[in-house]
Amino acid sequence: MAARSNETPRRKQRGILLDYNFFFVASEGNKCGYDIDGAPYKIGQKVKVLNNPNNDDTFNVKFVDKVGDIIYFEYDCGCGQTFPTDPMIGVKFSDGSIDEFWKEELQNYD
Repeated sequence: MAARSNETPRRKQRGILLDYNFFFVASEGNKCGYDIDGAPYKIGQKVKVLNNPNNDDTFNVKFVDKVGDIIYFEYDCGCGQTFPTDPMIGVKFSDGSIDEFWKEELQNYD
C-alpha cells in the first residue's frame, strides 16, 4: 500500500508501508521504520498528539488530540534532530494521513 501525505507543510512523505517493522522510503532522508535504542518511542506504539507545546509555526493543529501509530523516525531532514534521542517522529493516523512530530508534541496512549 502506498503511503503519501499532503497533510504536512513540513515535507512530503513518500514511501511504501509494508508493516510496522519495515518502512521503505523511496526518496530523501533517513527514515528508520524499526526500533532504535535510545529513541523516545517504539515503532507501532500508539501516541496522542498534544496541543503544540513547542509553539512550532509548522505544527498542524488538525492533529491535536488525535491518536496514531509511530511508523518511523527521521534523523536527517535538517530540523536539528539528534541521534538517537531526538528524531522527527512519523505518525500514521486512522484516516491514512501521516505527519511528523517532535517527542514533546506526543504522549503515550494506552
